[in-house]
Amino acid sequence: MMTKKIQEFKNYYFVFLIPILIILFLWFLTKSTWFINHPKELSFAITLDLLLIMPCVYFISIRRKKISKLTTASVFVLGLVSATFLLPDKQQFLLSTVKIYVLPILELFVLSFLIIKAIQVFTKFKSDENSSLDFYDAIKISTKAIFPDKMANFLATEIAVFYYVLFSWKKTNLKENEFSNHKENGFKTLLFAFILVIFIETFAVHNYIEKWNFILAWVLSILSIYTAFQILALIKTLSKRPFYIDEIREKVVLRFGFLGFAEIPFSEINVLEINHKDLPEDKSIIPFSPLGSLGGHNVIFHLKNEIKFEGFYGLTKKGNKIAVFVDEKRDFVALVNKNINV
Repeated sequence: MMTKKIQEFKNYYFVFLIPILIILFLWFLTKSTWFINHPKELSFAITLDLLLIMPCVYFISIRRKKISKLTTASVFVLGLVSATFLLPDKQQFLLSTVKIYVLPILELFVLSFLIIKAIQVFTKFKSDENSSLDFYDAIKISTKAIFPDKMANFLATEIAVFYYVLFSWKKTNLKENEFSNHKENGFKTLLFAFILVIFIETFAVHNYIEKWNFILAWVLSILSIYTAFQILALIKTLSKRPFYIDEIREKVVLRFGFLGFAEIPFSEINVLEINHKDLPEDKSIIPFSPLGSLGGHNVIFHLKNEIKFEGFYGLTKKGNKIAVFVDEKRDFVALVNKNINV
C-alpha cells in the first residue's frame, strides 16, 4: 500500500510542481534589475505567463492523468492571486481588465458546472432506493472534483446555504432506516431564537455605528443578515439530512445539517449506550454536534478505534467515543445493534 502511494506521488508531484516553479521564477524576475528597467513590458509578459501560459502548461500536463480538467480553473485563479501580489499596483492594468471582464465569466461558468454536475449526481443516486445521498453530498462530490478539499467544503457549504433556503421547500419524509435528530431536543427553537436575537442586535448596532461610520455599519449588518441566512439554512437541512443506517454498505451515516458528517462502519462499533448524563470535561467523549453540548445527546458510540468526522466548513474532529442525539433513540440503537451483532 505504501509503495503504491509513493508511486502515485511520483506520478503527480511534477504536475503540481510546475505552477509553483513558474511562480517562483516570475517572483525572482520581479526582483531583478531587468524588471526595474522595464516594468511595463515585463509586467504585461508576467501577467500573460500567469494567466495564460501557466494554466495551459498545467492543462497539457494533466490531459492523460486522472485529474479533472476543470482544476485548470483553480490554476488560473492561483495565477490571478499571484499576479496581484507580484506586480506593482501601477503595472496591473491588464490584470485589472481580466478581473473585471474575464473573472466573472469564469466564476459563472464554474458555478454553473458545479450546480449542473451536482444535479446529475443527485439524480443518479436518487434513483437508488438504498442511497441516502442528497443535494449537499452531491455538491461536495462536484466541488472536490475541481478544488482542494478545504476549498471544496467551503464552496459546497456556501452553495448549499442558498440552495436550501431559496429552492428546497418540499417536505422531506423519512425513509426506511432514517432517523431524525432535531425534533425532541428543541434545537430548532433555539436556532430560531438566535435568528431573532441577530435581527434585533443588527438593528440596534447598525443605528449606533452608522452615526460614526456609514460603511462599517452596513458591512456589519450584511454579515449579521448572512449569518441569520446560514442559520435558517441549517434549520432546513436538519430535517432534510437525517441519520441513516446503511445495511447494504454496512455503516452508520451521521449528519448534522450541512455542519457535520460522519460514516461509521459497523465493524468499528463496539457498543452503543443510551446516555443523557453531562459529558465529561476531559473531552474523552466528543459531541457530534458542531455546536458542542448545545446539540444535546442521548446516545454514545463506543468505537474500537478513533475515527475522523467533519464539522463546521469541513473542519475535522476525531475520537473513539461520540455523543449524538436521536429522536427515536431506542429504535436507532436496536437497529444498529442488530447489524453489528450479525
